[in-house]
Amino acid sequence: MRSVSFNSFALVMEPARQGYGLAFVPESLIQRELATGLLERVLPGWSSKIMFVHLMYPSHHEQTANLKEMVTILCKHLEGVFVAKP
Repeated sequence: MRSVSFNSFALVMEPARQGYGLAFVPESLIQRELATGLLERVLPGWSSKIMFVHLMYPSHHEQTANLKEMVTILCKHLEGVFVAKP
């Protein structure tokens, strides 16, 4: 048995999509694959601990319009990726 590790969810999902093993990824990233049956849950009801994500930037810098927009975009995007389940 071989073990492989990646530092990207996109890379983690590819071997699973090709039928080479299991992948532990946020459900929101595989909605299409679950809906089409390309991937399936093998441990329903099991999930990881709640994970906190922090967006950090230097507080001594003035918040420019670009920084504020980036914070807005990242918060909107991450809200859909990291979903707490009851």
